[in-house]
Amino acid sequence: MCGHSQDTIERRKAQKIKQVLKSEQQLIHYELTTVEFFEHQTL
Repeated sequence: MCGHSQDTIERRKAQKIKQVLKSEQQLIHYELTTVEFFEHQTL
C-alpha cells in the first residue's frame, strides 16, 4: 500500500515536470519566432 502511494506521487511529479517542460518549450519557441520576426522587420 505504501509503495503504491509513493509510485503515484512519483508519477504525478513526472507529469508536472513534463507539463513545465512543455510550457518552457512553447515559451522558447515563441521568443525565437518573435526575435526572428523583429529581425526581419528591421532589415
